[in-house]
Amino acid sequence: MEEILKLLPGPHTETKRLGFASSPSFATLQGASNGLDKIADGRRSLVLVVFVGGVTFAEIAALRFLSAQEGMAYDLIIGTTKMVNGHSLVETFFETIG
Repeated sequence: MEEILKLLPGPHTETKRLGFASSPSFATLQGASNGLDKIADGRRSLVLVVFVGGVTFAEIAALRFLSAQEGMAYDLIIGTTKMVNGHSLVETFFETIG
């Protein structure tokens, strides 16, 4: 991960969040100003969001919606190990029980 972050311009930090209880709220993503939110020239900071195990199109759409909001201090880059849809969920379920 560190090698990938070195390829991105500007300063970076790494924050790991597991589960919903520790996930930041929309208000936290929009407003928290800790000095790293904006790069010196006024551009928005980049946040790499990685889904291990798969992500749905709806989850990506929700992140794109948040990123497009006027007060959002971050540009989001989304990475995943797999794209998941209704068919693949049902298929995986039957593979695990069969």
